[in-house]
This record gives sequence, structure tokens and C-alpha cells, in this order.
Amino acid sequence: MSTAAEELMPLLSYNGDYLFFSRMLCDENVGGKFGGSDVWSSKRSQSWIAPTSGYFPWNDRDNNVVIGTSANGKTLYLMNSQGGRKTKGIYFSRSVSGAWTKPELIPVDGINHSTSLGFYMAPAEDVLLISMRGEDSKGEEDIYVSLKDRNGNWSQPKNLGPSINTIGYEISPFLSDDKNRLYFASNGHGGQGDVDIFYCDRLYGSWETWSSPRNLGPEVNTKGFDAYFSVYGDSIAYFSRAASGKPADLYSSKVEIVKSAPITDARNFLLPADVNALLGSDKVQRSFEFDRGVVDLTTPQRELLWFIANKILDTREIKLYLIAYKRSEDLPNDTYERRILSMVNHMQLAGVDFTRITFSIEIMAKDEPASKPESVEIRFYK
Repeated sequence: MSTAAEELMPLLSYNGDYLFFSRMLCDENVGGKFGGSDVWSSKRSQSWIAPTSGYFPWNDRDNNVVIGTSANGKTLYLMNSQGGRKTKGIYFSRSVSGAWTKPELIPVDGINHSTSLGFYMAPAEDVLLISMRGEDSKGEEDIYVSLKDRNGNWSQPKNLGPSINTIGYEISPFLSDDKNRLYFASNGHGGQGDVDIFYCDRLYGSWETWSSPRNLGPEVNTKGFDAYFSVYGDSIAYFSRAASGKPADLYSSKVEIVKSAPITDARNFLLPADVNALLGSDKVQRSFEFDRGVVDLTTPQRELLWFIANKILDTREIKLYLIAYKRSEDLPNDTYERRILSMVNHMQLAGVDFTRITFSIEIMAKDEPASKPESVEIRFYK
């Protein structure tokens, strides 16, 4: 399937029968060699047959890319700019009587259409990952998530946080079927070459808290550009690779999925004297108070977290247990979870690995005065 043209963004249909990809700098494209990218596909027989692009109604003189397929194979999601339209965004096309319908725009507020964009739509059609430069981006393109509600509306894109996004760029997001493992490419996490492929795991059911990204290593990453990684059936992966100054080609690799190590929670709590020795003082506050409904950390609280993080960074056997206290069992957990996750994010940003942090939500003692603020307490254990 690789030619003298540039092949990017390989994506297998959910049933594994078709491989879609984007081809640029190709004389056979609708707009010619310099007219943008077209969607091409190859069908699997005993092997992959010669790819074609001729029967897709969405290919035009602009850039066209498949960004997702539905689980039943009846819907394709695309990133393209239809001829004559100013709007660039995501579209869907349905298979009806063996033919694909004209793409229809999916409205998602908050997408910055003036930046380089990349997308991935999960097969369940309820999670959209976005690579773009947003108002709160850490550097260049960051990865965001938009979720579809029960009414079919998409949420404002939310930044995935500092564990993933850097002052460099993060592109080509891909999500595992269980929605817990993210694959992406970045030039901001170091590695083998210019752009490497990484993976990380979603923690605590949150879209803002992730494990530290891990490089896929020299078996996949090279000194050049490696990106657009997607994996299927826990057995085979597809990605694009380009050596310096050369167009990208498609590659595949057999893979072995590595499961994340479980979070250790054997709590042998440190005595007060040991905590004071660890932090260098008995004056260091370890309870973070919040006004009712507030989830964001104050500047002094952020500075205190950085201080604590720096004290424990080199003491790997020390772990943190965060306890968020709420006044009543009847109160929803959302506010308390967000307080914890805000603290976890800042600790990770300071270099504390997620495997060293556990947490819980507990009820305040009944004899506590009503005037006492809610809080999150940090305890230390081995």
C-alpha cells in the first residue's frame, strides 16, 4: 500500500475488513498531486488487495481523512473541508444500500478551526478525542476530549492535563476499546527521534488524570517521525513512519498488550514524628480546606503541594493517601472527586508518579462544628 506518495492516518474498520488511510501528493487524488489528501481503502481478502479511492463521495480538492468507524460498520466519521465551505470540522457518512451518503457536519462547540486539527472517534460514537491548540494548551497542539450526552450533544473539549500535554505538540490520539488506554504521538516527551509514539492509562475513571506516558520503544519508534498508531484485537497495530525529508509510509506490527501495574494500597502510615522529619518541619500543613462548592486550588495550596512533592520525590517508598471529607452521605461525590483530582494533577505535574497516590471520600465526624470547612487531608504511608 505504500507508494512514492505520502500515506498517513491508517485506521482499521471495527470488523477488521477494511483499512482506511489518507494519501497525499498523489496524481490520482481528486485534486491532483497538490490538491490535498484523499481517503483510500484496502479490503482484506487473504491479504490486502490494491487500495482504491474512487467510490468515496467525500473526496474533493481539500483534505479528507477517516477519523473513526462505528461498531456496526454502518457509519464513518471524517475530518474534511467540503468544497466551497469555510467550516472545517468533523462529519459523518452512512452506508445505505451499499453506497456512502454525503457527509453531514457534526457541531462541536469549542474547536479551534484556525489551528492544525486531528480527531479520533471511538467505535461507541460517544467519545471524541481532539488534537488542537486551545486557549489552555500547554504549548502547541494538546489533546482534548469531548463527550456526547444522552441527547446527542457534544461537550466543550476538555484538556487531558499535564501528564499528557507538554510545551511541544501532542497529536494522533487513539483510544482502546475499553476507553482506558490512550495512544498518541509527541515531540515533547523525549524518546527515540523527532516524534515518538506513547501510551498511558486513564486513572480513577477521570479524563483529566492519567498515568505517566510510556514510550513504545525502538521496536516502533525511530529517529524520524512516528505517529498515527492504532491497535486492534490486542494483536496488530498500524502506524505511519517518515524518515527525515521523506514522505510517510504505512507500517504494521504485531503487538503484546502490557497491562498496567496495579496501584499498591498497603498502608503502613507514618507516625507524626516521621512525617515531620520527612517534611523538615512540624509546621507544614497537610490539610487543604475548601469553601463550599469550590474545587480549584488556591495559589498557596498549589505552592504547598509542590513543596510536599519535592520532599518525597527521591523517597520512592513513601506514598500518599488523600482523604476528601464531606459533611453528609447524601451529598454527591462529584465536588470531592474534582478536589482530589486537582491535587493529583498538581502532584503529577511536580513529578510524583500516579502509582504513589491513592484516595478515598469519607464523611466528617458528626461532632465537627458546622463552621468547619470541608477539606482534603494528605497522609503518608509505606
